[in-house]
Amino acid sequence: MEVDCKPSIIPKLGPCEVCAANEAKYTCPKCEVKTCSIQCVRIHKTELECDGNRDRTLYKPINKFTNLDLLSDYRLLEDIQKTVTKYKKDVNKRYTRHNTELPIQLHKLRGAAYNRGVTLQYLPQNFSKHKENTTYYDWKTRDLYWRIKWVFFGSTSEVTYVDERVLDKEKLGKIVSKYLSPSEQNPELEFYYSAGHSGVTLLLKADKIPNKFYELEMDASLRENLRKKVIIEYPTIYVVLKHIKDEFDIQESDEEDNSEDKKSEDDVQIIDED
Repeated sequence: MEVDCKPSIIPKLGPCEVCAANEAKYTCPKCEVKTCSIQCVRIHKTELECDGNRDRTLYKPINKFTNLDLLSDYRLLEDIQKTVTKYKKDVNKRYTRHNTELPIQLHKLRGAAYNRGVTLQYLPQNFSKHKENTTYYDWKTRDLYWRIKWVFFGSTSEVTYVDERVLDKEKLGKIVSKYLSPSEQNPELEFYYSAGHSGVTLLLKADKIPNKFYELEMDASLRENLRKKVIIEYPTIYVVLKHIKDEFDIQESDEEDNSEDKKSEDDVQIIDED
């Protein structure tokens, strides 16, 4: 009996696509680049910023679909189910609109804001914006101090500053003046320094309406400027040069459509400000 001893034919991958000097031995599961050695594999990962992990959601035509692809899809669905179950069990990932476990200080803070005409809303406790919020209500003096994030909008980048606690009775122009005439100037803000108060516009980012802004008044207090607004955690105010103000979508009305967020007696704690 004759035995066929011919070696099995291994399909060639062609030349290495990195060095082009040797025959390729490996194919990247993600970008399908052909390489000949570990060194070339590392080079392709660095140059193409490829992690080498196959994209499990990449579309594959039915005529190229194999049992391995079916198994991979099945495992992907299993992983998704495990993740969903994990987050359902994690109380920190849940969002409930009527949170009865809200700390008393946050109840008072929201009530004080409500009495000032501001609808203050909180994010879940594990959100970074909630953790960093330093807005504070002094129930003894009945003063409300806001955390403010300032964003200086530039042509190439944005420069941000943060005020931890600003009394809402202060005029907005006075609050921002320390950034327009600082003791140590930032080269990225030289146009703002030369423009001064008269050459800039302050815009409040609308938290409930994507990509919308409200124009604020320099001569009015922070309290007056935030009235009839919905604030999530704390306000973000953009400082922009007047000649580029038209680049922003400015809301004409100073009252957000917050009909779904109307507060009942169970939602907020009303504080007597008299």
